[in-house]
Amino acid sequence: MNGRVEPKSRRVLVIKIRAERRCGELLRDMQKQHGARDGKQTELRDVTPLPPTLAELGIAKIQSSRWQKLAAVPDAQLERADTVARCSSATPGERGSAKLELK
Repeated sequence: MNGRVEPKSRRVLVIKIRAERRCGELLRDMQKQHGARDGKQTELRDVTPLPPTLAELGIAKIQSSRWQKLAAVPDAQLERADTVARCSSATPGERGSAKLELK
């Protein structure tokens, strides 16, 4: 195997990355849950329901973190990585330079 991703697999990967990035954007913009002192508080003092926790949404903390980091990547950098990955003539060094840095 030469390390190239088949076109169909690449499309699936691009869709997955876009979906995860959108989830990260939604999580970043979502109202955050603020912890209660006794850990039992379920409503704010004005009886406004609290936003759902990550656990209630079925999202792991590490998954949330990765998605939000992906959402923070500038569009231009994401497009550049996608373009280089699509280019069949890209050398391994060029493909490596297109990796996204998620810090």
